Amino acid sequence: MHDNTDEETLVTSPQVDAPDTTSSTAAEAAQPRRVEPAADPEEQEQRATNFDRIVRGPLDDVLRQQTEILRRVTQPAATRFAAQQASILQAHSRSMAQDLAANITRQFQLPQMDLFKPYSAALDQLLQTQKTTFETILPAINLPKFTLPQFDISSLNSLVSDITRLLPAFKDLHQQLNRSLLLAGPPNWHDLDESVDAGDLLDLSEDGIPTAWVPRASVLMALVGADEADRSAVFDTHREEVLDDCTAVLSEITSAELADQVILLAEALAVAEMGHLAAAQSLAASIFDTTLRHTFEPKRMRGYYETVKNEIRDRHDNASMSELRWGIVHVPVLVVLNMFDPAKGDPVPSVFNRHASAHAAGSIQYTPTNAVVALALATSLLREAHQTLVNNNADDEID
Repeated sequence: MHDNTDEETLVTSPQVDAPDTTSSTAAEAAQPRRVEPAADPEEQEQRATNFDRIVRGPLDDVLRQQTEILRRVTQPAATRFAAQQASILQAHSRSMAQDLAANITRQFQLPQMDLFKPYSAALDQLLQTQKTTFETILPAINLPKFTLPQFDISSLNSLVSDITRLLPAFKDLHQQLNRSLLLAGPPNWHDLDESVDAGDLLDLSEDGIPTAWVPRASVLMALVGADEADRSAVFDTHREEVLDDCTAVLSEITSAELADQVILLAEALAVAEMGHLAAAQSLAASIFDTTLRHTFEPKRMRGYYETVKNEIRDRHDNASMSELRWGIVHVPVLVVLNMFDPAKGDPVPSVFNRHASAHAAGSIQYTPTNAVVALALATSLLREAHQTLVNNNADDEID
């Protein structure tokens, strides 16, 4: 199921005042002008490009911000204005229809019809309302005016040189920040190559693929480097490694509250290692669901899955950097809980899906890749639930 949100905005571009070049003094006019040598066409083009990138681009950003301010200021007034228009049209619709019908019935003398007459009163009132409304809101809008200063294009070369010199420092800062995020994450992130960004892991998670706690770094790098269509091959090729990773991580979960799920997941992994992947997927899907209900305790059963998805979206969208792992663990849930309705012609999902595993058992949903993904995701969620319990107990001891 997909949420579609249409948002209509009122956007008005603020005017930019051109610099006044008519006030040159007589002394300036008397100064002898230095004749610049003709610039090479490629150099002129490069200077223009640099000007757009360094000057005009940032200025456009400022103007867009001011436009957004204007939109936010005028939006409430525009809403009221639209409501007033609708009210006026509704009040005059009956009389306009009656007048129009009368004109048509008078022997269908179309050349003699004044089609605008029935609308004149309403239009006059609309125009008056519009005038009154904008006379009210415009004085409240006090946006600064922008004047482009005079730029010496020839000086841009040194500016570009300075910026180019600083770029490696910014790149190095980004790499250090990314490395810090990965080292602060679960152990399977620690050995990732520098080419892997935390955003790459999030991209995989948004496609329903677990990346936190399992699988190991080498498999993650293979998934990051693969096209979406080739990810199944990665799971097939590295199936044994992923199952070993799940078993190793499962041994770290010692919380008594999760003991039953640990036992069942160990059984599912053993079944998978024997080659019974469909059975393993079915059990893993149930463990996934049970672990989800441990993490997001149902207040009521009706609408539970939508409530969970909304909570994950809200917490992930507003998460701090320290909560990056939590988001990457739980974002795949949004894909796994996608609803589908065969009665309406919706196809059975081909990626791992909790509802399809329970209600649409067949060759489309039950695949070797989905089985491995289900086992890895159940392991990831269960390990994260254990970590949350450990952290909460530590906080209670401090208090």
